Amino acid sequence: MCGRLTNLAVCLLSVYETTAHAASLDEAVRVGRRAVEQTNSGPVPLATAATNLGNVLLTRFELRSAPYDLDDSVAAARRAVELTPADSPFRVARLSNLANVLREKAFRGVEGAADESVKAAELAVGAAEPGDPMLPGFWSNLGLALSTRCDVHARGEDLDRSIEAFREAVRTAEGSEQDALMYRSNLGMALRQRGVANDSPADLDEAIAVLEAVTAADWGGHPDSAPFLWGWGTRTPAGSIGPRIRPIWRRRCRPGAGQPRSLDPAPRSSCRPHNRWAIPPWRTVTGLRRRPATAPRSSC
Repeated sequence: MCGRLTNLAVCLLSVYETTAHAASLDEAVRVGRRAVEQTNSGPVPLATAATNLGNVLLTRFELRSAPYDLDDSVAAARRAVELTPADSPFRVARLSNLANVLREKAFRGVEGAADESVKAAELAVGAAEPGDPMLPGFWSNLGLALSTRCDVHARGEDLDRSIEAFREAVRTAEGSEQDALMYRSNLGMALRQRGVANDSPADLDEAIAVLEAVTAADWGGHPDSAPFLWGWGTRTPAGSIGPRIRPIWRRRCRPGAGQPRSLDPAPRSSCRPHNRWAIPPWRTVTGLRRRPATAPRSSC
């Protein structure tokens, strides 16, 4: 019964992601809570149910910004990690999920959340097998955790480390060109931030080259292409990269081309890459392991 309920919660979340029908998201939360409450067959199915509940709650928090949804999402992600054996192939992804929800806590000034997010992301990268298809996502999650800590504590070394993490994400995603485009976008924006902060022409030149290539690339219908392209064009400052990037962006994201209309109007920080779609946590139906970046927000 638990497996059926958690699978239903995942399906309802997919309905919301496809249709933006908020009632489906509320139903997904309700069903996900029932799955956790009714699980009595051991820690393995309970960890799966807790992971999926955490992802559903995080999605609803992003929609409505209700603090209790974020608190419950963090609690569910912690519980999932605690219930997962150290040798489980799902532990790595659940650590990365925990890093993501803790980043949201860090954005809101919760003390210690940024450090804990970085620690969880580092554990995920360290525990992943070299050939794990989700390794690029783990590296990129680490980069985002470090850039968030840069925002919270204003430590330049965290931005340096985040750039190296994004480089690793790009390198390890070479087998999937469309996924690599997302990781390159984070790399380009992080390089831009460091170039502006340090008045570094080398970083700005590399950022321009990376973002020009990504903006002009064939995304092949990737579901995240519109948010990326729209975000770059509206958020790139006119004084540095803007004059080079915007002409390409205008050709790719002209009015009526399907770009989203309700994105954040400005980046949340000067340190963090601006594309919040780059690193989804991972959602999985019970027993099914899926690659990141094929669908927003996946989990194991």
